[in-house]
Amino acid sequence: MEDRVAELHDRLQDLRVSASSLDKTVTITTHGAPAKIEVFIARGSLRTHTKESFERQVNAAIRIAMTAYRQAATKAWEKAAGITEDNE
Repeated sequence: MEDRVAELHDRLQDLRVSASSLDKTVTITTHGAPAKIEVFIARGSLRTHTKESFERQVNAAIRIAMTAYRQAATKAWEKAAGITEDNE
């Protein structure tokens, strides 16, 4: 059991997911566990959006990145638990 917990810990530490808003003005990268979050804003993007439209881009990028992170973390858990194989 301890081996599987250690394996899950290692898999989660190595986990890295990036996602961008549809217009690519905002990129969110999550990595590690607990998830560390980095936000990258494209140069000039604040000039091309209203406050509200930029907020929508940020929120969309966050939703996409966190959904991808949850899916990857679940897959890491399944592999560590022996539910799925590494080659999937």
